[in-house]
Amino acid sequence: MTLLESSPARPDRDSGFVSGVAVQTSSVEGDTGVVAETIPILPSADFDATTTFWAAFGFGARGRWPDYLILRHEDLGIELHFWRDQAVDRWTNDVACYVRLDSPDEAREVHAGWAQLEVPGPARMSAPESEPSGAVEFHIIDPHGNLVRLGGFPQHESPA
Repeated sequence: MTLLESSPARPDRDSGFVSGVAVQTSSVEGDTGVVAETIPILPSADFDATTTFWAAFGFGARGRWPDYLILRHEDLGIELHFWRDQAVDRWTNDVACYVRLDSPDEAREVHAGWAQLEVPGPARMSAPESEPSGAVEFHIIDPHGNLVRLGGFPQHESPA
C-alpha cells in the first residue's frame, strides 16, 4: 500500500476516513471486485512517545495531525494508525489488532529482526510461539497498552 497525500490531510471523525489522502493498495480483489485493506486505529495519549516507541521497530511517521497519527514500516508494508485519547490507561486498555504476515517463516524472520531491541517497560514483546496448526505468532504491547499480535499461517491453512 502506498499513501499519497493529495492535499493537507486530516482525519474525519464522522466518516472514519482520512480526508485528503488517497490510498493505493496491491491487495487481492474479492469476489465483488472491490480491493480493500483493514488498518487498525489504536489509542495514544502521547504521539511523541508512540512515534519513538514504534521507531525502534522500524516504523516512521507518514502523517501527523493534532488528533491523528499514521506510522508505517516501509519494508514490511505494515501501517498503524493512532487517535489521540488522553484518558487511555495502559493497564486497562483492551484495544488489539492482528497483523497477518505471509508465512510462519516470515513471522520468525520479523521477530528475529526485532529480538535484540530493548523494549522499555511496561511495554513488551513476546517470544514467537508455534501453534499446533503450524502458525507462528508473537505480540507487542506498546506503552499505551495496545496489543499488536503478529503471525503467519501455513499456506494450506486459513483461520476460520
